[in-house]
Amino acid sequence: MTVSPVPSKAQFVKQACEALLKKQLCSIRELAEVIGYMVACFPGVRLGPLNFRRLDNGKSHALRNAKGNFDKVLEVTTDQTADLQWWVDNVCTSSKPISVAPPVITLTSDASDTGWGGARGKQSTGGRWSRDETVKHINYLELLAAFLTLRTFCSLESSCHVKLMIDNTTAVSYINNMGGKKPPLDSLARDTWLWGLQRDLWLSACHVPGKDNVIADRESRIMKDNTEWYIVDEVFSEICRVFGKPDIDLFASRLNTRLEKYASWKPDPDACAIDSFTFAWNTHFYAFPPFSILNAVIKKVEEDQARGLLVAHTTSVAHTTMVLQTPQTPHPSTSHTTTSLSDPTPSTQQGGETLSRQNETCSVSLIRLSLTRRGVSDRAASVILQSWRKSTRDQYSTYIKRWVAFCNQREIDTLCPSVTEVLDFLTELYELHNLGYSALNTARSALSCVISADNVTIGSHSLINRFMKGVFQTRPSLPRNSVTWDTSVVLGYLKTLMPLKELSLKDLTLKTVTLIALLSGQRLQTVHLLDVRDISLFSSCCKFRVGSLIKQSRPGSHQAEITLPAYTPNSSLCIVRVLQEYLVRTAPMRNGENQLFISYTQPHKAVSKDTVSRWIKQVLQLSGIDMNTFTPHSTRMASTSAALRHSVPLQTILKTAGWSSSATFSKFYNKPVTDNTFALAILDNS
Repeated sequence: MTVSPVPSKAQFVKQACEALLKKQLCSIRELAEVIGYMVACFPGVRLGPLNFRRLDNGKSHALRNAKGNFDKVLEVTTDQTADLQWWVDNVCTSSKPISVAPPVITLTSDASDTGWGGARGKQSTGGRWSRDETVKHINYLELLAAFLTLRTFCSLESSCHVKLMIDNTTAVSYINNMGGKKPPLDSLARDTWLWGLQRDLWLSACHVPGKDNVIADRESRIMKDNTEWYIVDEVFSEICRVFGKPDIDLFASRLNTRLEKYASWKPDPDACAIDSFTFAWNTHFYAFPPFSILNAVIKKVEEDQARGLLVAHTTSVAHTTMVLQTPQTPHPSTSHTTTSLSDPTPSTQQGGETLSRQNETCSVSLIRLSLTRRGVSDRAASVILQSWRKSTRDQYSTYIKRWVAFCNQREIDTLCPSVTEVLDFLTELYELHNLGYSALNTARSALSCVISADNVTIGSHSLINRFMKGVFQTRPSLPRNSVTWDTSVVLGYLKTLMPLKELSLKDLTLKTVTLIALLSGQRLQTVHLLDVRDISLFSSCCKFRVGSLIKQSRPGSHQAEITLPAYTPNSSLCIVRVLQEYLVRTAPMRNGENQLFISYTQPHKAVSKDTVSRWIKQVLQLSGIDMNTFTPHSTRMASTSAALRHSVPLQTILKTAGWSSSATFSKFYNKPVTDNTFALAILDNS
């Protein structure tokens, strides 16, 4: 069963579009009216949303430039004319089914900074991003990953419903709505739909939690392309001039193919075949195979009596390659030697030769490359890369991506720039992105992982140090707070959350997490990582063993066992009683969850650090703490400062909080409580 526009209404919309097509210029109001007619037809025009976005986005852009004046005139662009013409041609014959047939094919996809991944059933594939793709927003990459997965697994499918499982809600929305407000994403969503409609494929998208998108996620991160090399364009053109242009590239991917028609070693979006050894080489081929299978390639050439160009490794890939053309007659093979070869590494000058890598913006890949350039083995580099925690790698990734984009625009060697080029990059971050000392210091640390100059890491160079001192003078990084809040205020609020057995699970959870944060003086990261298997509960105290690495963990030093005593003077603040009640209350809900803090709403899963932070923020707000001034992390500052004011020995504070030096506590955490007594005393005497 389908729904169609009323014929008179469809004819009215058609005439409105025809009238607009006759004009080169129109007012924003006129365009908005026609768009309104189109939207009203959506319930009966299945592809209506796909063919109005460029009109709607153009209207919105013009209206912003006109500062809301609908009477301003705009020019109808070629793309907008195409959308208007579609409505003229199709509105009278369009319809929309009330329901869509269930999906026949289900695909999953994912994107990371490194590349993309996709799966269909037990089949999976993935690949790196190109140089231009790596600088795109993650929402764009997620949508592109879905498109690449669709092209990979559905190029031979037709007349069916395909469901795309994506762990990015923006990408899901752009697929289901056939576009959206952001032009780059809208254009990509349009390309995806048009590709599917050419094959009579109906598309839908559903969100899949990231933790369940395991296969596609793995494919987007684990790259096995160390053998994917390719000849630079200039050299390949010369080879084709001398030996003739081949018909197919036998060992390639979408990023390194030298020819429009190519075969890949695993499912690929644009490949005409998979695994070159599974079909006959009966056309003029081009082959640059991995060096490890060269013997198999030569054997295949002999078996198929194939003719083509074979690029083979000779002595050192950084200096020379050999191009062999199989003979058309029984004469010996001829060879051609060239000194230009591309490997999958960032653009680098080495021995006067230009090297380029398919992906050069992922921080991990770039750091790995810098290590291998120093002679570090790949296995050793993998271990060294683990020295940076994920949070650090995520921070560094932002600036390394910007650095690679900066180098690409200026044709700078990514790994061997001059000091002045690095200074120009930091200056751009300072001026154009308005970054302060702290952010620029992170950028400096990121670059220090991959760049050296004058036998020191780039961050330690005297000019870089002098530049950073100048930044500090103009945009200093100062402590967020010079005072802290009084812990008695929050404890006073927690006293009101009684009796324990009558508290809701939400209030009990908030009380438990805030008490632990205040009494332990720990980071919220540590509170979040607490595990029920590492808790020992006694009548006199409770003990927590931190079984995971935390920020201050380092070789030979880890957070000591946390012991919180029972508090008999006031049972409403006794952590032993509160924790015991929380464990009893949550035990039936855990279903195997060992993390101490779980969601107080179904399905009662382990919560993230951000959720723990939000819980503590709620308690501080309810206690009357100004959260415009303080953050949830300020519990650590407030509790340790209070302990020092009450004559707790400094060494006890340092040990409890996990600091090895008093300097950190003194500089960032030891703050006085806001006290207006002095000022009020002066005023009272006036």
